Amino acid sequence: METKLKSNLKQIHWSLVIKATVTGLAWLFLPWGIAAALAAVFYFFPPFRAALFGGHFIAFLSVSWFFHPVGGFFLALILSATFFMMLGIKDMLFITRKDLMPILTWTLVFFLLGGAARHADALALWSGGIMGTALTHGALFLLLLGFFRFRFPAFPLTQCVAFSGLVSLLSFELSLGLQFLAIGPWVRVGALFFFVFIIAEWVHAHFRGRLSREAILRSVFIFSAVMVFVLGLTEWMP
Repeated sequence: METKLKSNLKQIHWSLVIKATVTGLAWLFLPWGIAAALAAVFYFFPPFRAALFGGHFIAFLSVSWFFHPVGGFFLALILSATFFMMLGIKDMLFITRKDLMPILTWTLVFFLLGGAARHADALALWSGGIMGTALTHGALFLLLLGFFRFRFPAFPLTQCVAFSGLVSLLSFELSLGLQFLAIGPWVRVGALFFFVFIIAEWVHAHFRGRLSREAILRSVFIFSAVMVFVLGLTEWMP
């Protein structure tokens, strides 16, 4: 029993735990610039595969900026967990990297879109909301590009760029359209996240040679039902 416990403790990457905890606490108690600089030091040293996961790091910094300092302990915990996963995948310290990568990516996508929705409402659409939405989807493009390159390293970079750009552009246009609806920001985020997830899954299936017309039609039907529900909410939500 004692030997097994020691073996499990050795498998825990304590350096990652310390870096993630320090980053979360810095975000919670210090100015955002100091916390971001500290996260950058942890990310770029060592610089191994820093460029491949650059989109994830930019999205991480964006999320931390969007919610600072109002996120509280819960978001600090989420930021610490995502930073822990990001460093472990980047430095190839985890065995289950392919399983953790979608969790890391979609967590960042959700909170990236959520943070952008908060600020778009605060800025108003025509006084800065469009620029903020565009910058957010630029970060989304880099995030998806890193995700596709990680999952499909054998595919040409141009294809990954094209598909990432397509998903981000469609999401940007839908995001602008949803801002005209009288629905709460997190309802918009849910619809937008679901849309991005579906399109990205189509790209994922295409790269694997498993994209079928039936799967596309099924996804379109489900998303249409979700959008009908969202549009129905406009009748009573402020």
